[in-house]
Amino acid sequence: MSERGSAKVWIIAFVGVAAAGLGGLIGIGCAIGANACPFGDDGGITSTAGSDIYVEAACIGCHGGLGEGTGRGPSLIGGSVTERTFASLVDVIGRGSPPMPRYKGFLTPEQIQAVARYVQKLQEAGP
Repeated sequence: MSERGSAKVWIIAFVGVAAAGLGGLIGIGCAIGANACPFGDDGGITSTAGSDIYVEAACIGCHGGLGEGTGRGPSLIGGSVTERTFASLVDVIGRGSPPMPRYKGFLTPEQIQAVARYVQKLQEAGP
């Protein structure tokens, strides 16, 4: 086999192994709850408490434990998010806002409303 053919084989092998590794990491992360998996079919979140759903749906990973925000997501207790109405919060949680995933279909309408109410409680508590 020529050097050029050999390089192609190595590139294809590398891409295949990298893709399998990334897929495996994502799958393991979903399985242990290390990252949000809103499109998986794992039985879903059964809680109806906004605070529990905020944790289980991995909102906490991007928006912080008290809604203070992180490098991955904005603050929910300061800035333009505090100007949102309840209906607007429900809408953005349901449809998502990249990079935030869409939770409609993963959470029930009642669960989405519970999270929106919880976000409003975080805002009332303030920074």
